[in-house]
Amino acid sequence: MDTAYVTAITIEDHRMAVRGDSTRPVSETVHLQSLPYELFPGLVREARTTLGVRDPRSWRIDVTPGTGAGAGPRVRVTVTGKEGTAHLDADATARITDRRAVGESG
Repeated sequence: MDTAYVTAITIEDHRMAVRGDSTRPVSETVHLQSLPYELFPGLVREARTTLGVRDPRSWRIDVTPGTGAGAGPRVRVTVTGKEGTAHLDADATARITDRRAVGESG
């Protein structure tokens, strides 16, 4: 990809994928260099240990543009295990804004 602005980023164990759309305005994209990559391991640890998935088999980070004026990207960490799938959402500073543990709906 020859642009630093992308529409979505997915990070899984040993793999990162990015999607772009050159027709979208910059306000609907995420700048790759602005992401707090150093905070991602802590978010994964939080998701793996606090969402009711006792033995997570996989994890995934999805980053998408935030909504609203001046909103930074939204970071979602999803963990999956035999109990089910759960996720937490955070902002670009790793502040958790929402969480859905196994068994919760919504």
